[in-house]
Amino acid sequence: MKFIILPILFLLQIIVLSAQSVIPLKDIKDWHPIGKYTSYYEDSNYNSIEKIVQPNIQNHFKLYDQETPNLGSTADAVWFRFVVSKEVDKDFYLQIGSPFIDSIALYAVNGTQVQEVQLSGDNYIFSQRAVKVNTFLFPLSIPMGAKQTYFLCTKTMQPFFFPLRVGTLISFMEDTHKLDLIQGIYLGFMLLIILYNLFLYFS
Repeated sequence: MKFIILPILFLLQIIVLSAQSVIPLKDIKDWHPIGKYTSYYEDSNYNSIEKIVQPNIQNHFKLYDQETPNLGSTADAVWFRFVVSKEVDKDFYLQIGSPFIDSIALYAVNGTQVQEVQLSGDNYIFSQRAVKVNTFLFPLSIPMGAKQTYFLCTKTMQPFFFPLRVGTLISFMEDTHKLDLIQGIYLGFMLLIILYNLFLYFS
């Protein structure tokens, strides 16, 4: 019976993976949300990656239907699975757009074999980050024309809501510059209001 069940579980895993859309890495100008291209699994047992990649757990992954992951408050580890294909010869990155994630692990996986592990999060020293920015950036190091399956494990005590996007460093810098400009305008406006109220108070 065991020799019958295992091939069936493996076949189901292939079917689930084939139903999940592949994320093309080709746009070098903009960051793209990938929430709708992922599957997720809420892991109350804090399983290792070696257990997560097994077919019996893979079958519990659910397709996500929103651009931005939003699972509210949870003490569980949350796993995301996604597949990318590199279509242009540029360096691409995965961005987790929140600075308040306690623990993050990104695994590049081939079948049930882990090829690469990247660790980050608030529990790690800032200088250990691959790219030293306030949010979290992970290089997606895959050959031109290749496909790669990734598993992302996240744990946080904060509400579970953050942008999950892919893009190049240039697009990240441009996006950050726009955000800095908006924040600068907002702070300048607030400063004018404070100064105006001080003027009225002392006049």
